Amino acid sequence: MFKLVCILPNGPLKNVLKRLRLYYPPLHRLMALSKGNTESLVARSKEFSELLNDVLINGVWKRTGLGRLTILDEWVVSFLTTSSGSFKILDVGGSDGSTTFDTLRYFQENLNVEAKAAILELHLRLHCFRRGCLRYYLTHDQSPLLLQIGPLGVLFEETKGKEGVVFNPIVRIIKKYLQCFSLEKYLKNDGDLILQSPLVENSPNIIWIEQNLFHFDPAMAETFDFIRCCNVLNCGYFSDAQIYDAVRLLTFYLKHKGLLLVSRTIDTSTGPLHTASLWMKNGEVIQHISDLNGGSEVKKIVTANGPTPQ
Repeated sequence: MFKLVCILPNGPLKNVLKRLRLYYPPLHRLMALSKGNTESLVARSKEFSELLNDVLINGVWKRTGLGRLTILDEWVVSFLTTSSGSFKILDVGGSDGSTTFDTLRYFQENLNVEAKAAILELHLRLHCFRRGCLRYYLTHDQSPLLLQIGPLGVLFEETKGKEGVVFNPIVRIIKKYLQCFSLEKYLKNDGDLILQSPLVENSPNIIWIEQNLFHFDPAMAETFDFIRCCNVLNCGYFSDAQIYDAVRLLTFYLKHKGLLLVSRTIDTSTGPLHTASLWMKNGEVIQHISDLNGGSEVKKIVTANGPTPQ
């Protein structure tokens, strides 16, 4: 939603502001971490992921961090089989790539294969502009995200429910005005902020595909042994029809006997809880084979439509 936020580094006020939903991480610090070389790679990557955890872009949180999906890796590995020396993974919505890095390492150790991964991520970059204490950030499609003046900022995010009825039209009007005015033309282009963990940047086994999940890419047909879609196909993000269409597209990308994992992570006081479902491609359909913690919320959508056709 359209709201004022405080943009501060780590400190005593951060947790207070987060509880009040008034905190937004300093994106310029992410830029510094992605380019810096004075700190260790591990330290930079850890801080990068911690900051990115609180970034919201077009209604989607960029949750990430090493170890976040370890339980899923341990669960799914027993269902995986390898018939050749290579193993290809598609990670849909891999955030900064930290969890993909984790999964590659775990699969290589436990499946004894040379695993390679592609991360399908639409919100991989932000366009950054500045003039003095004013900073301005646009999303990949040139839509205004954040206007910052010193430690204060205006976040342009739509919301659902009753608040959305009041605030969303205001957000759209302001964003349209900023786009027509082309505020960025009056500022210095500070380059693109690539939301990629420094740990992943030089990994030879990870590539990025910067495109929409719903855009069908025929070059990826029947390419992947394993597709993981975590915290992307949530019922709060998409309609039932969109979720079904997305699963159908992902089925195209699977090899015969390839696996599709769809999950959602719920943060609890005792740690993350993963609800997940697993399907296997058999011929021209995918068939449900297992659940974790009751299964994914999208299972009922896929099941209601029967086996997903290729």
